[in-house]
Amino acid sequence: MSNLKNSVRLTGYAGSDAIQVELGGHKRLARVNMAVNEQFRGRDGLINRQTQWFQLVFWDGKAEQALLSIRKGTGFSVEGRLVNHHYKTKDGQEKLSTEVVVNEITMELQEDTRRQ
Repeated sequence: MSNLKNSVRLTGYAGSDAIQVELGGHKRLARVNMAVNEQFRGRDGLINRQTQWFQLVFWDGKAEQALLSIRKGTGFSVEGRLVNHHYKTKDGQEKLSTEVVVNEITMELQEDTRRQ
């Protein structure tokens, strides 16, 4: 069990163009949402389609790659780690957000297969 690590792999489509987040110093950050489409057969035998959305974060060289290559509808794969952020809203409610900090990106999906 000591070999377990925080790791996630996703393949999907960009929900928007990658955006740059301004930071001080020499750090570079980019963000984009990824839609991952799933389908499964329900108890009634019908095929159900579901889309899960994930917030991706790219740092430094990966940010540069994301900014140059990810546009809305672009298909790609990532490998990274999950990071949780706890915060309070203006009205004092506790919230949790989860994002994927990307280690590897592969621009492998050439065709938009969502319509098939």
